[in-house]
Amino acid sequence: MRALRWYGQAGFVIEDGSTRLGIDLFLKADPRLRPPVLRPREIGHLDGVLVTHEHHDHLDDWTLKALQEVLPDLKVVVPEPIRDHAQRLGLAHVQGVVPGEAYTMGSLVITPIRARHAVHMEEGYHFGVPDGRFLGYVVQTGSAVVYHSGDSLPYLELEETLRGLGVTMVLLPINGRSFKREALDLVGNFTPEEAVDVAQGVGARVLVPMHFETYPNNLGDVGQAAHLAYRAGVTLVIPRYGEAVPLDW
Repeated sequence: MRALRWYGQAGFVIEDGSTRLGIDLFLKADPRLRPPVLRPREIGHLDGVLVTHEHHDHLDDWTLKALQEVLPDLKVVVPEPIRDHAQRLGLAHVQGVVPGEAYTMGSLVITPIRARHAVHMEEGYHFGVPDGRFLGYVVQTGSAVVYHSGDSLPYLELEETLRGLGVTMVLLPINGRSFKREALDLVGNFTPEEAVDVAQGVGARVLVPMHFETYPNNLGDVGQAAHLAYRAGVTLVIPRYGEAVPLDW
């Protein structure tokens, strides 16, 4: 069965038969509202893990090293501009990728696309220095095409790009942004309204919200997302941690 599993924050596993792919897995037991659902050695076989950018809850070297202890051949895919950084953290089998250049991993076709983000708020929101430092990933398995945005704001070309890739399911943050959080150097994300707008604009069959209710000073309103999705006619799915969600809708 082709399925998706959510492990909190922006961490997911996509599975298609024998191929299992992690994205932004963050299983370190640091202070948070909801503890990790499992330990790295309990997640099972993975062929690779995609990393969207270097913030600690997306590039978690503790999780990735623990995974590579039990899965010595595990590939770690990162934006090319941070490949050296990932290697300096002690990670093995690191592969750098750039926007628009698709590649395969087992039965999956993966296309990196730009994300609009920042490492620190003093930079302002941008596409990375150098370009491609922040990524999202489109993962195709059969007729299911899943987009994981990483941390990002919406931008003008995004919907057109996702429509062109035939995206059917979107995994989008809903923790938003605010002046107070940005003053604390907490770089923002999609709001619930923006997440629903993008899902509707792309024509996605399913919206899975992410990046909410992990840290007390960086919450997202999942109830608002559900209300807005209902009004917009968008199917919204909120998985339980580790629950298998079918990819074919």
